[in-house]
Amino acid sequence: MASLSQGTFIKYILELISKNPDKDSREIKRDIELEDDSSLPLRRYFIGENDPVIHKVILNVFSGLREVFYQEWEDPNKFILSKPIGFGAIIKIFPKLYIVGVQKNDLSREFFISEFSKIKTNLDKKGITITSDNYGSNEQARTDLAKDLLEAYSEI
Repeated sequence: MASLSQGTFIKYILELISKNPDKDSREIKRDIELEDDSSLPLRRYFIGENDPVIHKVILNVFSGLREVFYQEWEDPNKFILSKPIGFGAIIKIFPKLYIVGVQKNDLSREFFISEFSKIKTNLDKKGITITSDNYGSNEQARTDLAKDLLEAYSEI
């Protein structure tokens, strides 16, 4: 399996928590209460020091993803889903999945399996595969993959 550096993991997860991590860090050190931001789905858990919830939600997302896109996740020589581009694209679409999950009061692994199954079905119908042949390895590729994943999700 492809490895994802700790730095890449943190960089992308931070996108779900803070728009300005340095400012947040300074405010935490000064005991200034951070403000919530509804555009950052994991921020309220961070502010509430509820790291176990963040861990569980991220674990549910990626174990659900692996279940549905098993081949794409387990074969990094052919597919890019378990590489930084794929991981980053999933983080980009997470806010949409999160909103649906909150509306359904369900952020379980089974919820994410259900939602990713819808995406996979639509990608398969269109003949879209998550390979480096279809997506490069830069930030634009991440954006393109996220766009295709969101379009597949919106077609439901």
